[in-house]
Amino acid sequence: MSPFNAWLILRGLATLPLGFPVLLTVVATAGVALGARHGRVLLVFAALAAGVMLGPTLGSPEGPAMPFAALVELPMGGVLRFPIRLWPWLVLALTLAAGEGLVVIQQRLRAHPGRARLAALVVPLVVLGTLAENRVALPELGRVTVAQPTVPTYLAALPDDAVLQLLPAKEPGPAAYQY
Repeated sequence: MSPFNAWLILRGLATLPLGFPVLLTVVATAGVALGARHGRVLLVFAALAAGVMLGPTLGSPEGPAMPFAALVELPMGGVLRFPIRLWPWLVLALTLAAGEGLVVIQQRLRAHPGRARLAALVVPLVVLGTLAENRVALPELGRVTVAQPTVPTYLAALPDDAVLQLLPAKEPGPAAYQY
């Protein structure tokens, strides 16, 4: 197993998007540790969302069940078919918690007379760090190439007015696709 796959913890974190906002998480956690009031609730929500985003099982289909599997079984749980749908809410919770954490950190820095200039630099440094985080940690994402799509020969032989019929799911009833 490569070090990257080992880092994915048995491929369980593979459903989390690349570029998890680590800096926001660190700032939000520091703010909570320093006394941010609402940041605790936001961090708990973000942790729960990340747990749900791991998918129905950890690692392989035979792996231990995760919270997503239970959520899908609830009434109206099918609305959350794809765990990635929680990603914007996770980032929003982390951003709000990091904002409150920045306020607490700035208040602590301004309380010391010699650190007032540092307090003015905290927000721009965190914003720049958050924007540069993915480019530094995952430089291969900046080199995405798009290949020209090719039409398979069996489809190229069809007439232009042909209609392709999609096959139904193997089981009767609505298909429950997870990924």
